[in-house]
Amino acid sequence: MKQKNSWTCDVTTGECSTSEHEVEVIKLQEMPSKIKILYYTDPICSACWGLEPYLRRLEVEYGGFFDMEYRMGGLLPSWEGFMDAANGIGKPADVATHWEELGQATGMPIDGGVWLENPLHSSFPPSLAYLAARNQSVELAQRYLRRLREMVFLEKRNIAEEETIYEAARQIGLNMERFQQDFHHPDTAERFQTERREGARFGVRGFPSLLFFSAAGDGLKVTGIQSFSTYVNALSQVLGRDVEPKFEQGPITYWLQHYPLLASKEIAELQHRSISDVEAELHALAVEGKVQVHPVNEGYYWSLQ
Repeated sequence: MKQKNSWTCDVTTGECSTSEHEVEVIKLQEMPSKIKILYYTDPICSACWGLEPYLRRLEVEYGGFFDMEYRMGGLLPSWEGFMDAANGIGKPADVATHWEELGQATGMPIDGGVWLENPLHSSFPPSLAYLAARNQSVELAQRYLRRLREMVFLEKRNIAEEETIYEAARQIGLNMERFQQDFHHPDTAERFQTERREGARFGVRGFPSLLFFSAAGDGLKVTGIQSFSTYVNALSQVLGRDVEPKFEQGPITYWLQHYPLLASKEIAELQHRSISDVEAELHALAVEGKVQVHPVNEGYYWSLQ
């Protein structure tokens, strides 16, 4: 089963581009008690940022069918010796335009200015930071990863710098003493490498990669940004039956109460509406002083006023 024009960030080159990807059959040795999804990602994976609307909708509408675990893949070890001549990327500045083009294509606008103003030397520090946050709480870790991504994709912040890593942790409400200890602890670095090796064994070659496993350990690997129905079909296939969504509908402000910052694309997915439709309503709410608009490269993100 193939789909063209799927965005994927390649684990070898770090390049995020369109390509054809198959939904592959894989096998998990340990038997999960229910459907398990392993999500291989990276804090600076722009294609993973583009997946956020579908991922959030999947969790809202079908979360009762599965448990999802995030795995860090290590997209950018360093720039030393890095060269992707085929895609014109050999230095940090080359990434800026690439990110912004991907943002326009996916409906999740990105400001690539960090690569021009204060480029990251590696994605390993924020990956380790996510794992340190996960030691305290899976829920807090998810919120922490989202905050890191908002910083780098929207605010042009270098999330490889410890000051920024700690700032995000404080904003989320993590225990800072424990977080700093875990961030620098050798066990965290070893766990990171273990997750990377595990991904390699499953044949994870790009991000995002979602691995769906049945209770019998049989699974499917879906790589790149696919259509939303592809993820639902994968879930149905490993479950062995059709799945019906638990659709919790509400006004736009309902979603902004649950999620502090959302793109127009994310709200449109959650509400099953077009981007133009939700933006018309959101701009009206902004005039009324109920929501705040955050423009990013000809797109919009929203929060409650």
